[in-house]
Amino acid sequence: MTTALERAVGAPVARIEGVAKVRGVARYAAEYPLPALAYGSVVASRIARGRVRRIDSDAALDLPGVIAFLDHRTAPRLHDIGDEAMQFQDDVVHYRGQPIALVVAETLEQARAAADALPRLSTTPNRTTSCSARYIPSCTGLITSTGAGC
Repeated sequence: MTTALERAVGAPVARIEGVAKVRGVARYAAEYPLPALAYGSVVASRIARGRVRRIDSDAALDLPGVIAFLDHRTAPRLHDIGDEAMQFQDDVVHYRGQPIALVVAETLEQARAAADALPRLSTTPNRTTSCSARYIPSCTGLITSTGAGC
């Protein structure tokens, strides 16, 4: 005797939206217009470990359509839950790709353009393993990296 699970595995399932998706006429959640919707674009760290020394948000805030700029200085304070990587709560970079700022704008294109207008870092890997070793990237000095072995 077979169970209901055994009969269900591999059996065809009729999908209500299947025909519309195959024909390319299905509407997805992002295609439903909403009034007063804002869009965000994340600015991510390009180093694996360090501290944010300075973020010049003026380049982003001066662009048309930009509503807000959030980083560790301007974001609302969250209740500390013991997670060392709570976003926008301090200047510590814990991993490469960590969100260090968020640009909010009227359109997605404006948010992305504003995030791209911020100064970018050009860093090289820190080859030392000493926790006291620090370097400042030569192009902008926005983030100071701590040793890779810390």
